[in-house]
Amino acid sequence: MQTYKATNGQTSYLKNFATLQDAENYYIPLLDSEFTVLLAEPFEQIPQRVITLEDRMRMGIEIYKAYLQDNDELAKLSGQPMPASMAEAIAVSMAGLKLLLESGSLVQSKEILLAKTPDAILTQARLDKYVAMIDNFLTI
Repeated sequence: MQTYKATNGQTSYLKNFATLQDAENYYIPLLDSEFTVLLAEPFEQIPQRVITLEDRMRMGIEIYKAYLQDNDELAKLSGQPMPASMAEAIAVSMAGLKLLLESGSLVQSKEILLAKTPDAILTQARLDKYVAMIDNFLTI
């Protein structure tokens, strides 16, 4: 990641991106055509955050807790507990993902979430939420 700058000569915005193309894709829809996007000078570079294994593991556990809270909320909304057979099927289907999340393997967890087929419990909105949590954590 490097810091890219969008500037019109008077106003500048700095943000880290993987590539110039990523920076342009982000800034161009937001700013008028007077702005140009370029690699920021060395003294303008935003220090990179070091994400430790402990950080990734903590975030993975937070994502799994969000998943469990969503399941609990779904059961409350339905007014009845989830049938045991459905709970077991969900637990089995999420077992590998749970291990990856708890071990801090967020990139691999994201790949699994993106490959999952939405259903009545694990809806597309929920999948998108968990993927966004990973993306937001990795790009802060």
